Amino acid sequence: MNHTKFRALRKSTGLSMIKASKLFNTPYETWKSWESGKRRVPGIAVKALEYFLSFTGIDLNYQEIVKTRERLRIEYADLKKGGSTYNKIHKKGESDATV
Repeated sequence: MNHTKFRALRKSTGLSMIKASKLFNTPYETWKSWESGKRRVPGIAVKALEYFLSFTGIDLNYQEIVKTRERLRIEYADLKKGGSTYNKIHKKGESDATV
């Protein structure tokens, strides 16, 4: 597994790099080097992370994780600007209040 997928996998758990390194008893600098691509991610680290995810019920479809994350990032940015997502939420709220 390449470092980008490994990073996406770790992020899908909701763990920070610090928390993941502590949970898996790995020095933070080692974990950081795996995610940055400076060192090859060992298979046992991938298996351990996947095992952890198997208890969370999170789908291991990496492409879906990346797409969903990007969609949420865009929607959040739009929401902050008061864009269409913001308007849909608030118009729905207004119509609910008047019913």
